[in-house]
Amino acid sequence: MLICFEFCLLDELKGNPFWGIELYIVFDEWSRRDESRVSMFNYERIVRLLVEEELVDIVVLALNQMKYIRGVQPSSEIYRLIIYSFVKSDQFVDALFHLKVMEDNEMKPCASIYNGLIKLYAKNGLYDEMVKCVKRME
Repeated sequence: MLICFEFCLLDELKGNPFWGIELYIVFDEWSRRDESRVSMFNYERIVRLLVEEELVDIVVLALNQMKYIRGVQPSSEIYRLIIYSFVKSDQFVDALFHLKVMEDNEMKPCASIYNGLIKLYAKNGLYDEMVKCVKRME
């Protein structure tokens, strides 16, 4: 289970400045050894950990591995976490790209995604975009 994996390794890895990369590498190897470990639950946990540590590039790497190598369709929760991560780091283009991918996959974004985008638009004085986002929610 990922929970055991998570607790056993986090303390060892967190002191290292590259711990997010190492966590991803260990997770990749761990899941390669047993295909039953490749699950939405485990990917959600890894993505959540990486988002908490603001490791956006590694999150995207995990997303791409999940989709294109493992063949697992990301959940709306994974997209929510990724969009949140981009919003938090003021990366409009990437946040909107993943929102569009989510919508193209016929996943309905939750209100918290739109709330984050609206706050980001307001923070940066992009009021026209903020209005468009509110309309998009309807």
